[in-house]
Amino acid sequence: MDKRKKTFFLLALIFYVFFLIFLFQVLFNGFFKQIDHSLNQNINLVQVLFFNEISRLLGNITDTVPIFLFTLIILLFLYKKGYTQESYVFAFFMIVNAASIYLLKILLAIPRPLNNLITGQDFSFPSGHTASAFFFFGYLFYLSYMYMEGNIRKIMLVIFSLLPFIIGFSRIYIGVHWFTDVMGGAMLGLFWLAASLFTRIVIKKKP
Repeated sequence: MDKRKKTFFLLALIFYVFFLIFLFQVLFNGFFKQIDHSLNQNINLVQVLFFNEISRLLGNITDTVPIFLFTLIILLFLYKKGYTQESYVFAFFMIVNAASIYLLKILLAIPRPLNNLITGQDFSFPSGHTASAFFFFGYLFYLSYMYMEGNIRKIMLVIFSLLPFIIGFSRIYIGVHWFTDVMGGAMLGLFWLAASLFTRIVIKKKP
């Protein structure tokens, strides 16, 4: 196993273990559930109108329709570059990420916080917006690192590394998710990201 393949395999394993940790915290009311309630009860003390609107906007970016359109753009980019197999891998894991979020929400049926600025439409764990942000913008980070150069590359790397964390925080800030939802979503999205990049290398090396 070469170095990059081993790195992505280990990262996938680490993110999966951390996802399980947050999952067990949710299922068995572990220590992090105290953080959940503390943050949700006190977050309104730091809420201001401007940041409330920014948080709503960030949530809209990672809704289903925008993510679908952004995904099509990435697929076209990969296809035009001649990376047909890589485009299939990206599309497959994007679907798997979305499906795993949906199934976990239905199976676990964790209720959302009541102290919120907007009302969520489904169950709470894991945060779908956060999982999608870490997977999607993580993949953009990887593409920027691989295919861009100069200052534009540096700018894109900073933007794509910060956006998932800001979006994750915004879900707690507007009260639609618990802390454990966001952390579980981040670990889930990063797990599928690492798995997709591992698969990308495996497929690329096949004759």
